[in-house]
Amino acid sequence: MEGKFLDRIAETFNPEAPDGQTLDQVMDKVTGAVKAHSEDLREEHFYLKKHWVELRDDPGFHELTFHVFNPDGEYLRFTDGQFFLGQWRYTGNKLMVGKKVNEEDDTYEARVYELAYMDDEFFVMKVLANPNRLAKEKESKYFFLVKEAYGRKYDWYEATQLLFRKHQNNNQFFILVAIIVLLLIALIVLLS
Repeated sequence: MEGKFLDRIAETFNPEAPDGQTLDQVMDKVTGAVKAHSEDLREEHFYLKKHWVELRDDPGFHELTFHVFNPDGEYLRFTDGQFFLGQWRYTGNKLMVGKKVNEEDDTYEARVYELAYMDDEFFVMKVLANPNRLAKEKESKYFFLVKEAYGRKYDWYEATQLLFRKHQNNNQFFILVAIIVLLLIALIVLLS
């Protein structure tokens, strides 16, 4: 029994990183571990006017794709020298990204996302759609963006592991502090 207790303590300080074959499989596990540390979409300063690099698990995706969300609702995408101009809008804790296709009836071609995780280095959104349809059409349910320095250095898998480890290190500190406080309380109780 003592061995299991020590194993659980050791696991707390060195948890196994989520593994999987696809971005969706890994991010389903990672977001569960890091969601509590995420900022909120209302905190626009975390994602506005930054050059986010898109990472995918598609072996055929070799483009360097930047995404920029400007304060006036302007959305820019740069892919290997090609430029796309669109719009984004935050509403009801969702982010809509796309373009107006018909001026006469205000028709848009857009995707709607829910926030999966966001901070200064990672901006991960989840497509608001039926996951069964996405799987059938072999579309990822995650829109995985990282800061430019990470996008030029890491592939999708390395970036997901970096995100997971970032918050495990933060959790380890708080767990260590809690253990020290509990030991001090136990010591005070024993000495009184």
